[in-house]
Amino acid sequence: MAIPNRKPRPSQKSSAHEKNRFKKQAVIIVLLALLWLFFAPGLGIVSYMSKKSEFKRLQQQSSELQKANVELQEEIDKLLTDPVYLEKIAREKFQLLKPNEKVYDFSRKTTSAKDDQDDRDDLDDLDETDKKND
Repeated sequence: MAIPNRKPRPSQKSSAHEKNRFKKQAVIIVLLALLWLFFAPGLGIVSYMSKKSEFKRLQQQSSELQKANVELQEEIDKLLTDPVYLEKIAREKFQLLKPNEKVYDFSRKTTSAKDDQDDRDDLDDLDETDKKND
């Protein structure tokens, strides 16, 4: 039996074309995979960088709060153990007085021109009543 002459298959001729097509598909798949690595929601590099910066911010905030906590604890200890400091705070912040203690305020209040005129009128009235009584 004789084997008939076979013509080459078209697929065999286009093997170079198929290789180029395969390379293009591989490049596209790799590019898609890289894009996924960069921009995947919650998993990508962009998300990682934003979480890393938020972590640094939270660490900074935590250290500031720890410092403030230490300062407040020192303030509490000072208030509990130092009666002079406690008295100073009570007088300055809460305007508390000791028993039988009076406060005299010699500071000048800022007043308007109308208030100044009213004060002068009151003084004139006092002078007139003093003259009538004499």
